[in-house]
This record gives sequence, C-alpha cells and structure tokens, in this order.
Amino acid sequence: LQPQNENNKKNSRVNIESPGEKISGSQRQWYQVLTARNATKNSTPQYILREESMKREMASWEYPLHFIDFETTSPAIPYYFGVSPYSVAAFQFSHHKMIRTDDGSVEVHHANEFLQTENGSNPNENFTKALFNAIGDVPTNGGTVFRWSAHENTVLSSLLSSSEISCLLSVEEHAALSALLNNGSHAMIDLCKLAQNYFYVDGSGGSSSIKKLLTPTMTVSSHLRDIYEKPSYNGKNFKDFQWFRRDTNGNIVDPYELLLQREDDSELSQNDRVAHGIAAAAAFHELQSNNHMDASERERLESSLLRYCELDTLAMVMI
Repeated sequence: LQPQNENNKKNSRVNIESPGEKISGSQRQWYQVLTARNATKNSTPQYILREESMKREMASWEYPLHFIDFETTSPAIPYYFGVSPYSVAAFQFSHHKMIRTDDGSVEVHHANEFLQTENGSNPNENFTKALFNAIGDVPTNGGTVFRWSAHENTVLSSLLSSSEISCLLSVEEHAALSALLNNGSHAMIDLCKLAQNYFYVDGSGGSSSIKKLLTPTMTVSSHLRDIYEKPSYNGKNFKDFQWFRRDTNGNIVDPYELLLQREDDSELSQNDRVAHGIAAAAAFHELQSNNHMDASERERLESSLLRYCELDTLAMVMI
C-alpha cells in the first residue's frame, strides 16, 4: 500500500513509511484511500503490518496462548429474582488454546466452552467457576490470555466485584481471575488494540472489528489458506469443517456467513441463526422467555450459539 507518486505522498501530509510505529488515524484514512484507488485497478489486496512493533509486543507473550470470548446481556428487566436492572448476565464463553510443540511448531485446539440457558437460573456463578477451570491456572503455570476489546475485562471485573460471586469463590480462585484484569500480574492482552495500532488490511474499511478483519485477513494470507482450505478443522461444535471457501466469483466467503448456511440449522429461521453478538443476546432472550419452545428447538438454538462463539475465538487465532 504505497502512494501512486511523490506528489500524492506530499499532498497526503501523512508519513506512511514508519514501520516501527503505530498506525495513526490519518495514516489509516490514507490507506483506505489507497485501497479504493487500487480497487478500481483490480489489484491484489494488500496489508500493512508494523512488524517491529508487533515483535516488541510479542516478546512478552508466554505459551500457551489462550483466546477467550464472552457473550453477555444486561437486560432492563432482569431474568432472575434479586437482580438489579441492567446487571450483566454472563451466559457463554469460548476458549481456544495455542501451544508450542517441541519442534517449534504450534498446535491449536478448542479447549473449553460454557453455555447456560436454563430458565430462571442466573449463569454468573457457573460461568465464573467454569472460566477459572479453563484459564485460572495461567498466573501459576504461565501462559498469556487474549481478548478482543475491553468487553471481557469489563465483564470479569464486574463479576469479581459482585458480593454474590466473591463469596462463592475461594481466595485462590478470586486471586487467579483478578490477576487477568487490567493492571493484574497476568493482564489479558487486547488483540483489538494491537490490530488498531499495527495492522491494516484491504477490505476492512479501516475497521478493527474482528468481523470486519477476518475475511480480508484470510484473503491476503496464504498461510491461513493452506490450513483452512481443507475440511480438517475440528472443534467442540464442528467436525472436518472447511473455513476457507470461495463463492462463484472466486471471492472468499465470510466464515460468519457460513454459520447462516449450515444445513443442520435448516429448521431454524434466518432470524434465529446466530452470526453476530446482537443475535446471540436475542437467542439467549428467546431461551429465557419463551416457555413454549420444545426441547429440539432449544437444542438447535443452543447449538447455533455454541458454533458462533467458537468461531469468535477461532477468528482471534486466525488474525
């Protein structure tokens, strides 16, 4: 992604050649201009990575790497007795884990997940316990935990400051999870912030949203293509799944769109298939409030939630 000529470079008043620094807002805007210009020429999509800055960030990372994503809701009218309006209900998380093997290669697997949707049962206690079981050993045994944006830190901080949750956790459990918060000894790393500071890719519209970045990143990465173009991905909710697919025009299909096309969800309406966060909260609301839903319909909706959240943490791994 370079300006067409020196005159363009001068007129932009943007230093786009600072490989060791953060990508500024004005630089990101200029990259979007170049993306639009290149699109008219059918040029190959490109990306910008501040490689030296990323290497400095990565120097502090310790394997295994843990990628987590929470799904929550904060309804004005609580689902549970004794809960204040707009209190958080943490009903789901997904956890991918990346380990480094003895030969220096890495392996990724979907390590843990949690989903609680029973009517009238506040999930926060079981959520927090399950989260400790998944990543609570990091402060003791080592590793690095990643989140995407501030949401996970905000939710975990809220849960740990709740008297109801605090009294249910042991001192060791509370201390281990507290260590993952901002300013903790093993604070979670915000991948969204790293992407915002050091990464730009054609097709993202300048966004650092995980859903805006995933497909463009797959488009420019031969490494991801080599891994995911085969029907070989296996997680807790996918078997021999192929994430890297092309449409009839040769464009890579957004993996989140693949969630909407699954044949085993054929009895769910398009509105009930979960492929973004708002749909996840809506599905949870349906599971909490619809007393006429039969068991098979509940199972299909829960499966849709599980697949969506698993893709979120897999997307973090890919990016």
